[in-house]
Amino acid sequence: MTDPCLGCYPVDGPARYVNFHAFAALLFERGMCDGSAYANIVWIDATKDQEAHSNEERNAYMQAMSQWLRIYGKGLFKDVEDGYLSREKWRSWHEQLSAVAEMKGDVKYDSETIELAGQACVVMDEAERSGSGRDHGNHQSDRTRRVL
Repeated sequence: MTDPCLGCYPVDGPARYVNFHAFAALLFERGMCDGSAYANIVWIDATKDQEAHSNEERNAYMQAMSQWLRIYGKGLFKDVEDGYLSREKWRSWHEQLSAVAEMKGDVKYDSETIELAGQACVVMDEAERSGSGRDHGNHQSDRTRRVL
Protein backbone atom coordinates (compact mmCIF):
# COMPACT_ATOMS: atom_id res chain seq x y z
CA MET A 1 0.00 0.00 0.00
CA THR A 2 1.30 3.45 -0.91
CA ASP A 3 1.74 5.99 1.85
CA PRO A 4 -0.96 8.68 1.36
CA CYS A 5 1.49 11.35 2.56
CA LEU A 6 4.25 10.36 0.14
CA GLY A 7 5.60 13.63 -1.17
CA CYS A 8 4.34 15.64 1.81
CA TYR A 9 7.86 16.15 3.16
CA PRO A 10 11.19 16.97 1.49
CA VAL A 11 12.73 13.76 2.85
CA ASP A 12 10.29 11.90 0.55
CA GLY A 13 12.14 13.46 -2.35
CA PRO A 14 12.52 17.20 -2.94
CA ALA A 15 10.99 17.09 -6.43
CA ARG A 16 7.96 15.18 -5.12
CA TYR A 17 7.54 17.70 -2.33
CA VAL A 18 7.67 20.71 -4.65
CA ASN A 19 5.34 19.07 -7.18
CA PHE A 20 2.90 18.08 -4.43
CA HIS A 21 2.64 21.69 -3.28
CA ALA A 22 2.44 23.09 -6.79
CA PHE A 23 -0.50 20.74 -7.40
CA ALA A 24 -2.13 21.71 -4.10
CA ALA A 25 -1.77 25.40 -4.97
CA LEU A 26 -3.43 24.73 -8.33
CA LEU A 27 -6.41 23.15 -6.54
CA PHE A 28 -6.76 26.30 -4.45
CA GLU A 29 -6.25 28.58 -7.46
CA ARG A 30 -8.98 26.74 -9.38
CA GLY A 31 -11.40 27.25 -6.49
CA MET A 32 -11.56 23.60 -5.45
CA CYS A 33 -10.25 24.56 -2.00
CA ASP A 34 -10.18 27.85 -0.15
CA GLY A 35 -8.19 29.54 2.56
CA SER A 36 -4.62 30.22 3.50
CA ALA A 37 -3.90 27.81 6.36
CA TYR A 38 -2.14 25.22 4.19
CA ALA A 39 0.20 27.78 2.63
CA ASN A 40 0.96 29.08 6.10
CA ILE A 41 2.00 25.61 7.27
CA VAL A 42 4.36 25.32 4.30
CA TRP A 43 5.83 28.72 5.17
CA ILE A 44 6.42 27.71 8.79
CA ASP A 45 8.25 24.60 7.58
CA ALA A 46 10.27 26.66 5.07
CA THR A 47 11.53 29.16 7.62
CA LYS A 48 12.06 27.21 10.84
CA ASP A 49 15.42 25.74 11.75
CA GLN A 50 16.96 26.31 8.33
CA GLU A 51 20.35 25.20 9.58
CA ALA A 52 18.88 21.84 10.60
CA HIS A 53 17.83 21.06 7.02
CA SER A 54 20.09 19.78 4.29
CA ASN A 55 20.63 22.10 1.32
CA GLU A 56 18.34 19.90 -0.75
CA GLU A 57 15.54 20.07 1.83
CA ARG A 58 15.99 23.81 2.36
CA ASN A 59 15.67 24.42 -1.38
CA ALA A 60 12.58 22.17 -1.55
CA TYR A 61 10.84 24.04 1.27
CA MET A 62 11.50 27.43 -0.32
CA GLN A 63 10.55 26.20 -3.79
CA ALA A 64 7.27 24.83 -2.45
CA MET A 65 6.41 28.15 -0.82
CA SER A 66 7.40 30.00 -3.97
CA GLN A 67 5.08 27.74 -5.97
CA TRP A 68 2.20 28.53 -3.61
CA LEU A 69 2.72 32.24 -4.16
CA ARG A 70 3.38 31.99 -7.91
CA ILE A 71 0.21 29.97 -8.46
CA TYR A 72 -2.15 31.14 -5.72
CA GLY A 73 -0.62 34.47 -4.68
CA LYS A 74 -3.63 36.53 -5.69
CA GLY A 75 -5.91 34.18 -3.77
CA LEU A 76 -3.71 34.44 -0.71
CA PHE A 77 -3.74 38.22 -1.03
CA LYS A 78 -7.54 38.06 -1.13
CA ASP A 79 -7.30 36.47 2.30
CA VAL A 80 -5.18 39.44 3.42
CA GLU A 81 -7.77 41.86 2.04
CA ASP A 82 -10.57 39.94 3.75
CA GLY A 83 -8.69 39.80 7.06
CA TYR A 84 -8.14 36.04 7.12
CA LEU A 85 -4.37 36.34 6.69
CA SER A 86 -2.43 39.06 8.45
CA ARG A 87 -0.65 41.79 6.51
CA GLU A 88 2.37 41.20 8.73
CA LYS A 89 2.58 37.59 7.61
CA TRP A 90 2.19 38.62 3.94
CA ARG A 91 4.99 41.19 4.36
CA SER A 92 7.18 38.63 6.11
CA TRP A 93 6.70 36.17 3.24
CA HIS A 94 7.54 38.91 0.74
CA GLU A 95 10.65 40.06 2.64
CA GLN A 96 12.01 36.55 3.02
CA LEU A 97 11.34 35.60 -0.60
CA SER A 98 12.93 38.86 -1.74
CA ALA A 99 16.03 38.03 0.30
CA VAL A 100 16.21 34.63 -1.40
CA ALA A 101 15.65 36.13 -4.86
CA GLU A 102 18.33 38.76 -4.23
CA MET A 103 20.67 36.17 -2.68
CA LYS A 104 20.91 38.09 0.60
CA GLY A 105 21.47 36.45 3.94
CA ASP A 106 23.55 33.60 5.26
CA VAL A 107 21.55 30.75 3.71
CA LYS A 108 22.41 29.93 0.12
CA TYR A 109 19.94 28.55 -2.37
CA ASP A 110 20.29 27.00 -5.82
CA SER A 111 19.48 28.90 -9.02
CA GLU A 112 16.03 27.30 -9.43
CA THR A 113 15.01 28.33 -5.92
CA ILE A 114 16.26 31.87 -6.50
CA GLU A 115 14.33 32.10 -9.77
CA LEU A 116 11.09 30.75 -8.27
CA ALA A 117 11.38 33.14 -5.30
CA GLY A 118 11.78 36.04 -7.73
CA GLN A 119 8.71 34.94 -9.68
CA ALA A 120 6.72 34.65 -6.45
CA CYS A 121 7.73 38.21 -5.52
CA VAL A 122 6.49 39.46 -8.89
CA VAL A 123 3.09 37.84 -8.30
CA MET A 124 2.96 39.28 -4.79
CA ASP A 125 3.77 42.75 -6.09
CA GLU A 126 1.07 42.43 -8.76
CA ALA A 127 -1.48 41.27 -6.18
CA GLU A 128 -0.69 44.25 -3.96
CA ARG A 129 -0.99 46.70 -6.86
CA SER A 130 -4.17 45.34 -8.39
CA GLY A 131 -5.90 43.53 -5.56
CA SER A 132 -6.73 39.85 -5.70
CA GLY A 133 -9.39 39.94 -8.38
CA ARG A 134 -10.37 36.43 -7.27
CA ASP A 135 -13.97 35.35 -7.31
CA HIS A 136 -14.09 31.57 -7.08
CA GLY A 137 -17.38 29.81 -6.58
CA ASN A 138 -16.05 27.83 -3.62
CA HIS A 139 -16.40 29.96 -0.50
CA GLN A 140 -15.84 28.56 2.96
CA SER A 141 -18.02 29.74 5.77
CA ASP A 142 -16.45 32.55 7.75
CA ARG A 143 -16.78 30.37 10.85
CA THR A 144 -14.44 27.75 9.36
CA ARG A 145 -11.70 30.24 8.51
CA ARG A 146 -9.46 32.08 10.91
CA VAL A 147 -6.78 34.71 10.72
CA LEU A 148 -3.29 33.24 10.66
